[in-house]
Amino acid sequence: MLFCINAFAQTATVTLSSQKQYIRGFGGINHPVWAGDLTATQRETAFGNGAGQMGMTVLRIWISDNKNDWSKELATAKRAIALGAIVFATPWNPPASMCETITRNNRQEKRLKPSSYGEYVNHLNEFNNYMKTNGVNIYALSFANEPDYGFDWTWYSADEVYNFTKNNASSLRINGTKVITAESFSYSKKMYDQILNDPAALANIDIIGCHFYASDANTPVTFFQYPLADQKAQTKERWMTEHYTNSDANSADIWPDALDVSYEMYRAMVEGQMSVYTWWYIRRQYGPMKEDGNISKRGYCFSQYSKFIRPGYYRVDATKNPTTDVYLSAYKKGDDVAIVAINRSTSSKTITISVPATKVKTWEKYVTSGSKSLAKEADINMTGTSFQVTLDAQSTTTFNGTAVVSVPIPPTVTLTAPLNNATYVAPASINIGATATDADGVISKVEFYNGTTKLGEDVSSPYTYSWSNVAAGTYSITAVATDNDGNKTTSAAVLVKVNVPRSPYKGVAHPIPGRIEAEEYDLGGEGVSFHEANTNGNEGGAVLRNDDVDIEATNDTDGAYNVGYVLQGEWLEYSVNVQYTEVYNLDVRVAADGTGKSFHIEMDGANVSGPIAVPNTGGWQTWQTVGVQGINLTAGEHIMRIVFDASYLNLNYVEFKQAVITGVESSTVDALKVYPNPFANEELHIKQKGSFNYRITDISGTLVEEGKGQEQQNIGTSLSRGVYLLYVESNEGHSIHKIVKQ
Repeated sequence: MLFCINAFAQTATVTLSSQKQYIRGFGGINHPVWAGDLTATQRETAFGNGAGQMGMTVLRIWISDNKNDWSKELATAKRAIALGAIVFATPWNPPASMCETITRNNRQEKRLKPSSYGEYVNHLNEFNNYMKTNGVNIYALSFANEPDYGFDWTWYSADEVYNFTKNNASSLRINGTKVITAESFSYSKKMYDQILNDPAALANIDIIGCHFYASDANTPVTFFQYPLADQKAQTKERWMTEHYTNSDANSADIWPDALDVSYEMYRAMVEGQMSVYTWWYIRRQYGPMKEDGNISKRGYCFSQYSKFIRPGYYRVDATKNPTTDVYLSAYKKGDDVAIVAINRSTSSKTITISVPATKVKTWEKYVTSGSKSLAKEADINMTGTSFQVTLDAQSTTTFNGTAVVSVPIPPTVTLTAPLNNATYVAPASINIGATATDADGVISKVEFYNGTTKLGEDVSSPYTYSWSNVAAGTYSITAVATDNDGNKTTSAAVLVKVNVPRSPYKGVAHPIPGRIEAEEYDLGGEGVSFHEANTNGNEGGAVLRNDDVDIEATNDTDGAYNVGYVLQGEWLEYSVNVQYTEVYNLDVRVAADGTGKSFHIEMDGANVSGPIAVPNTGGWQTWQTVGVQGINLTAGEHIMRIVFDASYLNLNYVEFKQAVITGVESSTVDALKVYPNPFANEELHIKQKGSFNYRITDISGTLVEEGKGQEQQNIGTSLSRGVYLLYVESNEGHSIHKIVKQ
């Protein structure tokens, strides 16, 4: 009898030329109302990519039907974007006024009224505009969370999803936001088939979004695959927008259970062709980040992907299952390559990984196993295009390879003319020259710029340009050298001043002896050749205005002097954004001879400070600070102005030095909270202002528990595992919640 010792290939081949889907990133949801906001430190842990950080690049947020909740999303969303993440948003419910209750499928369902589709679009767009106004760009937006699940949120039939998509979804494309389909809770293809088969409806969506509930480590690969999307939606990305592999209490560090996260991410990327993988709560006792803010075993398995396969990578073809219980996927960005290998076996496995045509010579190796957590192991130095590795039992290993690419030496370029701070008289002719060399090639051209405006170019040495008829002003001139490899280098800038032609007076027939007068003289930015004497005879300078003013100078001495002039009632304006009730303590600093002069602070047109005296410094360059204390600002946008109470011929500068925020968020009354949900051995908590009645039924409607509570009530310890409906009634209203006992 002949036995087959190894039914699988021991070599995994990565085919860099066979490019698959774009990888947008990996992330999770932050739900400040249901689970509490991430702290500042936890935001860094989740979205930073340094040591001890997870490298998430996708944040999912909740679109509340209550507009008062929207501001709670801002802090984490802003920081995630600052750290390089994208933000997408999902609603659970439209506002109650747009919904109705119907009997369908032998149950009471809440649904969006067809007559309210347009109004619902306006609600979602209002949220989008609110977020953008407050510094959060929504990359993509869905209109329904789990339409085929519902219970305590809104149900949609497949026909309703199709009709909304075809007739309304395109109107959600504001502010550059992409449209995600309704997100089926179990990747039910019937929620998408009608859309894929109708080109008009398909054109209204950009992303196919789904959840992976009803799947586990034993689910067939056909659950993740979607042949109709392969055929009809090749240009649409597919996103897995929510799942968790196990919600048992404090299960985040159980091994090898945590390894299921890596395996599901592998199947999402390879079998499902997903561009995004999104976990449920970022911080949860069963999530990638535990309640204490530390990364869990599940989080380390997640990070084996998120820290190395960054936005801009593409998945490439690779041998999926090179040997029993080993699963491999590969990704590239340019010539850089990342490979993730999962060994689900209880014994170690040795395989060869072949990467033909790669430019990678050294692979960093990171391992998460029962005893290791994203452990950095010895680099693998590869002499050819393959290397052999032994994978730890029940582990995830990432091989991160940076290509070795010869970098051309950029050219060098230096301006030789004009000299820095050279002065001319308008209309000026300025000869500009440069020297340029290239160590490993030749110079193809040198271009000359004033700021970002190109003046001209020269393709042969010596590199020169003649700039004629230059008006009065101050200019920043640079030279840009380009070599034969297309590399560019910009020279250091040279500042050049062109002055207005000097004139003893303008528009005055009989000047006063010993004085020069200029009436409505065009200052031209910084070019007028006048100076002003103080009352004690000392000359002083000021920041020039760029418009016409009346100027007098007491001296006719040649030379360039600066004169500044500010009229009474003029102002400097600043925009202030306030989230909550806050107290601003402002420091304002000035440099001026302010004898007898003052200014005041206005907020939204109202004087909030009274007159603030400008110190008499006796000179022009001595900063003096004056304080404005205790300006109370309510939430919203405010316009703050420094308003001058008198005209200043010799005012130099005024600015806000700092704005120190004191105080805290104003108190609010907590709405009804039901948590944790799902729950296991712990109790379910109901928190509601005042007294309330509650009852629990099973899905068939049979009463299993009821009672009364005051402020907070703990319930559910006697419930068996399963799904129940919780009804809460109080003076605040009544609500229905789906609760899950694990």
